[in-house]
Amino acid sequence: MILNNYQAKCAKMHYQDFKKLTFEKIHGSSDINIWLNQFNESDKNLALIMLSKLRFVSRDTYAQWLQEEVSRNTLNDTKYAFYSIRKLDEDETNTFIPYWNDATGCVIDRSGQSLGSEDFVYSLISSITRERDYLYDHPPLSTLKENRIKNLILIDDAIGSGKRVYSFINSMLINKTFKSWWSLGLINFHIYSFMRNSNAPKNIIKNIVGSDHSSRTYKKSSKIIFYGKYTYSDNLHKRWGENVQEILTLCTQNKKIPNWANKGFGKVMSNLVFYHSVPNNIPGIFWFDGGDNWSPLFPGRTIPNWMTFLLENSTEENQQIIPFQIVDILKLINKGYVSKSSLASALDIDMSLLNYYLEKCINLNLLNGNTLRITAIGRNFLHNHPKPIPKWNQDLYIPNSWCSD
Repeated sequence: MILNNYQAKCAKMHYQDFKKLTFEKIHGSSDINIWLNQFNESDKNLALIMLSKLRFVSRDTYAQWLQEEVSRNTLNDTKYAFYSIRKLDEDETNTFIPYWNDATGCVIDRSGQSLGSEDFVYSLISSITRERDYLYDHPPLSTLKENRIKNLILIDDAIGSGKRVYSFINSMLINKTFKSWWSLGLINFHIYSFMRNSNAPKNIIKNIVGSDHSSRTYKKSSKIIFYGKYTYSDNLHKRWGENVQEILTLCTQNKKIPNWANKGFGKVMSNLVFYHSVPNNIPGIFWFDGGDNWSPLFPGRTIPNWMTFLLENSTEENQQIIPFQIVDILKLINKGYVSKSSLASALDIDMSLLNYYLEKCINLNLLNGNTLRITAIGRNFLHNHPKPIPKWNQDLYIPNSWCSD
């Protein structure tokens, strides 16, 4: 039975949970522009749009969600064991190493290296379980048996294809004792994730060891419960906007990114990024390190400090920047392009990006906000910038006449 006590599938996005890069911030960042300069001139605009479609989740937002979710869904008279879902080590035959040590029943030691997402979730589990004596932090099999702990809470930040989840559970089930408990209905898995693909639960249940046949007393689907704040479908248009086909082409035709990574692991094309870890299911242009051939925006699948600062701080008024693209827009309007759709089509850009530039034109009094007609200031601006410029050059400038002393 698949349940979702938070009704994530029906929940509307609470945009305060997410941060994003505005076009203003993208244009103003020298680090981002260095990354953009790796693209062909004709592709820079699409890369810019992709950046604006990313949604970032801060550590505080994730931690608060997990605390609230645990409080909402655990009972004081019931014991729970917490485990952080992690990427598993493999042996020389590419077989996952068992989660439990058969000799001791303890969890096999993790790698000594920093594991990003898992390290952060580990620290949250430690904090949550320390506050409540009926919650256990990664207990061994002996503790599960002695305390008759039936409910295991498995925590991840986001679930795409679900492979990491079912691989993790199957590594637990390699242990014969634990597998027998599972078969006898003595174990329930409660899987928590901030966001997941709506198809992930079916894929997870399908690939977990065990039977879901109607003749079974304890079908595996009846022993797995999913919790989360948001779900998303495979509808890429909702995530990436009206230019999704061009974006897909940009990802797949970039020969500097390998095929398995160009649309993210599992071809998920996610747009969700956590401050504590960059998932590998977002497009590879953001995180894949190609050495001299490609420098990622998120090296080592981490968010650089400058990016966090950019997301957390507003652009100051006296630092406003004027993109060269405004000249192109004003010239088209001066030629008679009067509708937004005709402007977007002529410039081959996303409507959200066009609206950004139009708003900037209006704020600078280059255009009339009601009619989109060029003002006297706008005509003077055009007169001072008569020469054509390379289309959609991402370089930026501030006219000297607009700078204060």
